[in-house]
Amino acid sequence: MIKVIAFDFDGVLADSNKLKEDVYFEILPKSDHALVKTILADQNIVRTRTAVFRAIFASKGFSGENLEIQSAVFSARYNDFVQEGIEKMGLMPGAEDALRKLSAEYPLYINSHTPHDALLETVIRLGIGYFFKGVFGRKNLNSKKSEVLKEIIKDEEASPEEVLMVGDANSDFEAAREAGCRFVGVANDYNGWQKKEFPLVRNISGISQFL
Repeated sequence: MIKVIAFDFDGVLADSNKLKEDVYFEILPKSDHALVKTILADQNIVRTRTAVFRAIFASKGFSGENLEIQSAVFSARYNDFVQEGIEKMGLMPGAEDALRKLSAEYPLYINSHTPHDALLETVIRLGIGYFFKGVFGRKNLNSKKSEVLKEIIKDEEASPEEVLMVGDANSDFEAAREAGCRFVGVANDYNGWQKKEFPLVRNISGISQFL
């Protein structure tokens, strides 16, 4: 029996995966776009906005204090564009109704690798904070979604199999497996999921059949 549900944010609650990628190209000149594509495709770079901008400007020859300043300035600009974009698009169709119904029966959490402060800002802008018992974003480069799930398990005094993680990335599934939780994947255009080793839904209203 499921007693607790944790959601990833991007691609699960909001259709914001592509938006977050596109913003890099919006705020940087066209002359940098090839470099941006290379950086975004580099699996050795931790995919945080600050890390991406630091890698971009380091490749352009910035170093020391100038590198940190440029990375911070563009990270802040990136956040402004993303926040406005997500606020404008809102939640996935049907997500608000689903959250309203689920929150009446289950403690709900957000477990995302969006930087923690940025995630809190998004939740406030969308006016959805009251649905969730806890909102967890990435607090540092070593943050792991599996550790957040373990913290939720402890706080809720639940067994791992009583916690459901809902996500749209392989990393979400790996986090759930590492924590011993159940997992439902959200298939979308960004991940292209069709058949996986775990159940798939097209939107979060579909998870009711697995509760």
